[in-house]
This record gives sequence, C-alpha cells and structure tokens, in this order.
Amino acid sequence: MTETEKDQSANRQPTIIFNISGGTIQILPTALKAEQHFHGNGFAASPATSSQQEPPQSADGHPTEIRLAIYINNVSDRIRYVSQLRACQSAAEVGRTVVQMVQESAGLTIDTAKTEPFISILLQLATSVTTGTTVANFRKAIENAWYGRKD
Repeated sequence: MTETEKDQSANRQPTIIFNISGGTIQILPTALKAEQHFHGNGFAASPATSSQQEPPQSADGHPTEIRLAIYINNVSDRIRYVSQLRACQSAAEVGRTVVQMVQESAGLTIDTAKTEPFISILLQLATSVTTGTTVANFRKAIENAWYGRKD
C-alpha cells in the first residue's frame, strides 16, 4: 500500500445506513447531551388546565406531558391520556387509566408502566389525586387494575 492509499484509508469515514420505518429513534453514539424539539401544532392542541397555570415540570425542566412521549408516541393519544390522568380522583382511577394506556399503546407494557420513572410522570399528571400519592401506592393500583381487568 502506498503512502497516498494509507492517507486515504485513514481519512475514510465508515458508511452506516439506518432504515427506520415508523416511530422515533435516536442514535447518539458520541453525543454529550440530547435535546428534543417538537415542531407542528400537536402540543398546542392540548386542553388548557382549569387554573391556566404552567404545566408541571420534571426535574430536568421539561413539561411532564413531553416526558410521557417517551412511552406514547401518538400525540392525540398522549393528549387524551394526560386529560384523563388529570381528571382521576384516586389512585385506583389512575390504575384503570394506565391499563387502558397499556392495552391501546404499542410501545407501553405493563412491566414498564410499573416502573418508578413512569409512575413519577403519573404522579405529576394526576393532579386531582390528593391521597395515596406515592410510587408504591400507584404501582399497587396499577397491578390491581391490571389483574382485575376484563379483556
């Protein structure tokens, strides 16, 4: 191999092709941080809260509804679920809503729905639930609703 061929070989970048059909995929092999930007009017269509206050935010400063997008890709479904969760008056109602979400959403499983990160989102969205607002209580309500469902 000549010096020129060695230089060309060293400067050549590998070619990688990803074919993605549907869904949202992030591949960040060398990223130090990732930002997600939503374009369009899907989020603007969400129903306003009765008090017209800022939406609840997570520790990372993002609105909680957007964190739900990790689990539920469909914007209209996500808006509907957020509305239902805000209307829930008890952990049992949240559990039944989560079971509905699991049954209707392709990317959400019952095992994922019982994890602390997912339940922490539920705790922030279920603003009308005033008692029993712990991860353990919501997990138990989800399990009870799951095992008590009528398919």
